Order: sequence, then structure tokens, then C-alpha cells
Amino acid sequence: MNIYTLDTLSLQYIRRPVDDNARKELGEFFCLAYNEIYRRIMSEPYKLSTSQTVKLENGAFKIEQLSRPLIRIKRITTLKNLKLMWERGDDDMITVHTHESDIAISYYYMPPLLKNEDPTKMPLVPTNDNTPIIPEEYHNIFSLWAAYRYMHSRRKSEDANYYYEMAMELFGKIKNDYGEKTKFKVNYLE
Repeated sequence: MNIYTLDTLSLQYIRRPVDDNARKELGEFFCLAYNEIYRRIMSEPYKLSTSQTVKLENGAFKIEQLSRPLIRIKRITTLKNLKLMWERGDDDMITVHTHESDIAISYYYMPPLLKNEDPTKMPLVPTNDNTPIIPEEYHNIFSLWAAYRYMHSRRKSEDANYYYEMAMELFGKIKNDYGEKTKFKVNYLE
């Protein structure tokens, strides 16, 4: 689903007419809500990762050197795949404890945030900034979250709680389907 479709569903959830006036009035509000839950999904259960080579200057590099917005570093290694120790400094600098000048960094990143430049026009081509990259079966979470935020802002607690619970149920499903699995170790000798 793209943002236009998500807006349609969100308007239906909050029992507003699905027309251009409602889309214009609430398009920005909905988009903020979509990106709020999108950030949470991408930071917790549905993690995208990439790797790249970075050149160090004085044993450090700036986060802005990375090709994608950083969520969390998985690991930093030499180009020969030896793990390195690192620490994050105050001014978005990552200090790496090595004498190497080039290192490989593997990290989780945030895809482009969703944009709704004209909520009254349906985009012809889905793009990364108008369609969430998670599987479509989970896209309903965006409209549920937008309905929750809208009802909460209107102090309609019962409706807000309903949409919150529905969104969190779907979030739990995403977490179960895509989240990191806990590995249990059993010591059979004890």
C-alpha cells in the first residue's frame, strides 16, 4: 500500500469522509504518525542491514560518511574480517581501535521516511518514499497507528486504546516473524 491507500484506510478508521478535503486536512498528521511507527519497526523487529568500506582519519570516521542513515552498528572489522573494538564519540565520530586505514562496517539503517507531498493525488509508481518497504501484509499497522494518534489527540481514550492494541498486536506479529530469535543454551551436565 502506498500513502494514498494508507490515508484512505486511516480516514475510514477515524470515521471521516474519504475526500480531498479530509486528505488535505489530515495528510501531514497521518504522515507524521506513519513515520513514527515506521522508525520503531525499522529499529526493532524489521532491521535492514548493509556493509561498506570506510576510510579512517586519525583512527576515526564520521557517521555522515555512511551511505545510509545509521540506526545501530552490527560490527566493525578489518578488510581481512578481524573484529575490531570501537566507541562512539560526542560529535558523531566513531573511533576504531586499529592501525588499519580502511575498515568494513556492517550496520542497521533506516530507509527513506515516507512523504506525502500531495495527499489528494495517488502516485502512479510506488517508491521508497511513498510505500513502506516492509511486506504489504503488515502495512495496516500504519493506518492503525495513525488512527490511534488521531483518537488520542482528540481525547477519545476508548477508541485510541482500541487502535493502539490493534497496532501493537500487528507489531508483535512483525517482531515474531522478523525479529531476532533468542538462542537458548542448555547445560545437560547439571
